[in-house]
Amino acid sequence: MKLSIQFFRQAGNLTQLLDQIKPAIATNGSPNEILQQTTRNNVLATIDDIKEQSEIVKGLIEKGQIKIVPAYYDLETGVVDFFEN
Repeated sequence: MKLSIQFFRQAGNLTQLLDQIKPAIATNGSPNEILQQTTRNNVLATIDDIKEQSEIVKGLIEKGQIKIVPAYYDLETGVVDFFEN
């Protein structure tokens, strides 16, 4: 029973994560292109969420005191790819 409860808690976390990513999912292109575009879309959506959910961060961005820079870290190569938003 304890294992079942733990599984459903973890599945709930996964479901929540997937729900957050769904709007970013690209549907056109090769599998690699879809993965790249979905990743990019998710990064940009996450930046928008940060700006919307934190008045402090939003204010600092508007004052030019900080900048959120979108980037992708490739786990295989260790390369960070910065891109414009």
